[in-house]
Order: sequence, then structure tokens, then C-alpha cells
Amino acid sequence: GLVREEAYKLVQGNAMRAWQERTPFLDLLCEDEDVVRHLSRDELASLFDYGFYLKHVDDSFRRIGL
Repeated sequence: GLVREEAYKLVQGNAMRAWQERTPFLDLLCEDEDVVRHLSRDELASLFDYGFYLKHVDDSFRRIGL
């Protein structure tokens, strides 16, 4: 694995580049050999799967009456 500071530099560098170049963040991460040395392209893609983060949203809305 990576120490937190190294991981932060990898992510931050790609995030800034994505912002400046208006390029999808995931694409840049998948093209970065330093990143894919630690996470596969499939693992990276799974981190961008909104379904994982939203899977309980219907239950939450139901609980508050929406």
C-alpha cells in the first residue's frame, strides 16, 4: 500500500489536472501508472459507482416520509 501522504499526492495531482483540462477524473486515474500499480482499473471504476453510495437512498426517503 501507500502511506497517506503519497496517496494524497497521487489523487490531488490527478484531481487538479482533471479540473484544469476538463478531463474525467477516473480516466486520468486509470492512465496514471503510479495509481494502477496499486489499484486495478476495475477497482478504480467501482469507486465511482454511484449505485453503491445511493443504494439506501429510497429507504432514507421513506423513513422521513418522502
